[in-house]
Amino acid sequence: MGRAGDDARAGVVALRGDGTGDVAGGIGLFAPHGGTYRVESAEAEAAWILEVHHDGVAGKADPQVRITGAKASVTFPDVSFRGFRQLYASRTLTDVGSIAANLRVEGEQLTGTVTNKTPFAMRDARLVYGRAVIALGDLEPGEAVAVIHPAAEASGSADLVPEALVPEKARSDLRRREWNLAVSALEWWRLKSSGGPTVFAWTEEDVLVATVDGARPRTYRLALVIQPLGASAEKGERE
Repeated sequence: MGRAGDDARAGVVALRGDGTGDVAGGIGLFAPHGGTYRVESAEAEAAWILEVHHDGVAGKADPQVRITGAKASVTFPDVSFRGFRQLYASRTLTDVGSIAANLRVEGEQLTGTVTNKTPFAMRDARLVYGRAVIALGDLEPGEAVAVIHPAAEASGSADLVPEALVPEKARSDLRRREWNLAVSALEWWRLKSSGGPTVFAWTEEDVLVATVDGARPRTYRLALVIQPLGASAEKGERE
């Protein structure tokens, strides 16, 4: 077996608002010494090898992927010196909580609160409502933040630009790996706004736990957390 190096993970945590959700993401394995590597995840319910083509990233079923019960095992044979391999995996979440919101229009202001009722520490959270993209900042589990924003912008549909939702640190520090992970997560989700309120946030929690040759490698991870909140602020609390 090869000697494990760093791996980088980007993903999307899609919350349904009822305490359940789905995780979809990728594990990028960097092999600084070459060799054969085995990646295992006791959480993945489905997995594919990712291949990079000239027109983007494509996933496909591969005989090297083995799913036994709830455990995925993937072998990458004969990886070249300083080679890079990618794996896509997904799983279902239960008892994961939700992002709760109580939003209403008072006069010319959209007001209320957004509360992180998940186990994820979130940063650079944003509430997208109509044409408005409202910064909520960082939210620890159980933490709430007040929302005050001009109601005139809380209508229509936002033309979401991926860069508008990339973490502030990635934009300000130009941290290449974080930027690439963030953009990858956004591209996988293929963001579309229906005009209803939706919260987007980022977490560095390990939402897809995996080992390389039985050991946890040095990992850089970033996942997009997304949850629609409801149809309109006038109806009060939405979760």
